[in-house]
Amino acid sequence: MTTQKSIIVASILLIVTISQSIGAKEATVTGLPGHELGDSTISLSLGMLIPLFFQDFSGNYYPGNSSLGGTGSIFWSAYLNNSIRLGVEFGGAFAYPPTQNGDMFWMIPITLKATYIFTISRFEIPVFIGLGVDLATYNQLFDILFVAKPGFGIFWRFDANLSFGLNVTWWFNLEFQTSKKPAIMSNYTDVSAALMYYF
Repeated sequence: MTTQKSIIVASILLIVTISQSIGAKEATVTGLPGHELGDSTISLSLGMLIPLFFQDFSGNYYPGNSSLGGTGSIFWSAYLNNSIRLGVEFGGAFAYPPTQNGDMFWMIPITLKATYIFTISRFEIPVFIGLGVDLATYNQLFDILFVAKPGFGIFWRFDANLSFGLNVTWWFNLEFQTSKKPAIMSNYTDVSAALMYYF
């Protein structure tokens, strides 16, 4: 075999070997072979809370009465199959009222969260809803609210164990009627950056 032919054969073998190596690595990331019943994730997120509006049951709307705030959460979930996760999220949020009198408005939502994941190559698009209670406090007042938190996100799989992304969530809080106040629905949204670990 001539030197030229030897170089061509060696080059082809090198290209095939590299391609197989890259393909095997890509399969472990995008094929998600471990996503089955019982596999788990844990996620940490930090972001911005945006007050939207209030609504009563007569159909009247009122503007939000607090400033932009912050939010964070920790979320554990387990896979029911390759595309569905069910878990629990524990979060917190704060915002200042417009009077800026030093009394912050705090919320601590605790929700059961169901997620469906669409997968496109290295990207995952979770669509989710959380239902639970929201512990709210302001100016020495305390209330327990019903909360629903639908939303969606987009995550990039760094490797088989880590992904990074963004979540957009709508907070729908129901304040129940009491002898001192009517029932009212408060609405917020948050945009948060998140880190997710798969195990």
